[in-house]
Amino acid sequence: MRYCKAGAMKESMAKGSLQSVKAGYTIADGISVKSPGKLTYEIVSKHLDDIVLVDDTAIVKTMFLLMERAKLVVEPAGAASLAYLLSNGHQAGKNEKVISLLSGGNVDMYLLGQVVAKGLMQMGRLVKIFILLPDKPGALKEVVDDIAELSVNIVEVEHDRLSANIPAGTAGVYLSLELENEKRSQKLLDFMKRKGIEFKVVS
Repeated sequence: MRYCKAGAMKESMAKGSLQSVKAGYTIADGISVKSPGKLTYEIVSKHLDDIVLVDDTAIVKTMFLLMERAKLVVEPAGAASLAYLLSNGHQAGKNEKVISLLSGGNVDMYLLGQVVAKGLMQMGRLVKIFILLPDKPGALKEVVDDIAELSVNIVEVEHDRLSANIPAGTAGVYLSLELENEKRSQKLLDFMKRKGIEFKVVS
């Protein structure tokens, strides 16, 4: 599991002095630092009770929800606090209020496209599957007709006959399918199993 590198500040607070961590990839580059700044560390140590960690998967889901439901484009680092609350919950007292600060909208368009696609996948509303079929006329149509029985919308089809990892006499097919929700997604996969269609879900 990949965590935002706010881990450097958490480690520093735990040990009572500035600490460095190994570089690691995260989409939340706004909080990805090897070592906290001295001034920032002093302020955080004085005013914060604790620092928590959150992974990229939770951040992607939160960014997607903010765009779809609140019409807000928030950069990964800015969405981290809400991502933690949504993925871990918060046991607030009866009269206690919880506030999540959302800051920054610095997101490039390529990353934004990935967030939308992965957000749909996480919610079971977009499924990409790989199917190995006999390389003969009508094989793909038969599978597509089976899928159409469930009124599932096919977003994209990629038909591959020539890749080295595709055995001779067969064809590999990638299908991107649009569904209403995770329940419908599972219904589709169960349907394909009953039909005897060999497939694997591609994340």
